[in-house]
Amino acid sequence: MNSIQISNVVINQTKSLYSLNDLHKASGGQKKHEPHQWFRNVQTQDLIAEIEAQGGQAVQTVNGGTRRGTYVCKELVIAYGMWINAAFALQVIRAFIAAQEQGSLKISPAQKQQIQAAVMARHHRTGEHWQEIYRKLHSFLHVNSYHEIDTRDFERAIQFLGSIPDTPAPVQALQFSEREITNFGTVVYYLDWATRQLHALSEPLKQLGAHKQGVAAWTLWHEAQNWLQASRESLERVAPQMQDSWYRRHLADNFERMNNLPYLN
Repeated sequence: MNSIQISNVVINQTKSLYSLNDLHKASGGQKKHEPHQWFRNVQTQDLIAEIEAQGGQAVQTVNGGTRRGTYVCKELVIAYGMWINAAFALQVIRAFIAAQEQGSLKISPAQKQQIQAAVMARHHRTGEHWQEIYRKLHSFLHVNSYHEIDTRDFERAIQFLGSIPDTPAPVQALQFSEREITNFGTVVYYLDWATRQLHALSEPLKQLGAHKQGVAAWTLWHEAQNWLQASRESLERVAPQMQDSWYRRHLADNFERMNNLPYLN
């Protein structure tokens, strides 16, 4: 990471972000140019939103330590300089140009195209959003944009994009044997029969003075109807897929027995 110095003030850096507090000091430190005043601008907020929408990190706040303060990306550094005045903006631009000329070589246009292709390949392979892939790549290489990747880090970038991200294991569908399905059908039949008996007992219980128990018997029958009907529909849906004729016939017998139960309302 190359050192940036403006007006004899060293601009502290962290992960390709630059100290806005140091820039304010380099500009003269006037109160009207304090960073929080600049952040209030609608244009500043729009610029931050656009940088983040493209997968870049625009702003980071460091709390505590000797380098605490607000750090921003290179684009925002230049925007901040232009907000102050043209002379300071020119100092900022020239400082970055000098640092770039002294720094390591960046990836070529052809290598950038390979990065883009690898990002899209990972997107199609894993389903990750392409902006999220760029964000992870930038974080992995500690850069604000893939345009800033050093030539020496190109292979690492390609290997990273070719890696498979941590994803939850696919959930396997529940499977039941035909015997279990048939048993389920038998249980549904007996529950249907039992709740009908409760319905029949409801009024006699009330007449005997057990009003609470009579109401409970009717409620159990009534509330069970939707669940029993849904369970039967599920069984009828899977019945044609059953291969064993004995289990299929046994399940059909349960349906027939349910059909023969007395109708209640």
